[in-house]
Amino acid sequence: MGLFGLFGSKTSHKNISKKVVSHIQTLGAPKEIGTEGHRIKFLTMLKNLNYWAEENNLGDWKRSAIAGEIEGIFRTTYRNTGYDDVVQEYVNLSRKIIMDLSKDYNW
Repeated sequence: MGLFGLFGSKTSHKNISKKVVSHIQTLGAPKEIGTEGHRIKFLTMLKNLNYWAEENNLGDWKRSAIAGEIEGIFRTTYRNTGYDDVVQEYVNLSRKIIMDLSKDYNW
């Protein structure tokens, strides 16, 4: 357990990063981004990560870390490739599903 029981858990940022990276590696070749098959794999990945977050009772901070990790990987991988619109679509979708923005009426 961490300081005052606040910061220690099995779902540290390092573990979240490992989980996200392992899921992203299942998407296939980076050049397939934007194809229908890649979108389906990406959506499946998001559903799996969301299920994992629910299963481990992750709060907003850790869900935000998951979405941030996805965003960082995609923005770094596809920098200066001309896929900015597709990357933004993927980032928005990941935020919507992982952080459950469908219930946030101020969004």
